[in-house]
Amino acid sequence: MTFIPTGPPVFAYGSTTGPASAAQIAATVALTGTYDVLVTLYIDGVTAAVDDDNMLIRINGVNNVQALPAASPEAVQFRFFFTSANSAVIVRASATATATAVYHASIIATPYGED
Repeated sequence: MTFIPTGPPVFAYGSTTGPASAAQIAATVALTGTYDVLVTLYIDGVTAAVDDDNMLIRINGVNNVQALPAASPEAVQFRFFFTSANSAVIVRASATATATAVYHASIIATPYGED
């Protein structure tokens, strides 16, 4: 069995300065089917220790990845496949951020199916 792209990707991007706890940074529309997902994250601006590991990825209402990225302009990427009946991929802040830190997230979700 081979999986191949079956349609155009879904894109989402967001940036937020000093997000509050649980604030959404970026989110896709609700997705149905199997997707190859690439999430890119970084934090810039003036940061503090609270900004380390302060973003997470949620799918189906569950926090799937914590400890994203250190407070640095270095981008961190996560790639994964998931199958969903109707769920968005969401990036949000874990805790209240430094007021001067800028959180960035992009999500590319490409639908896949069997060949």
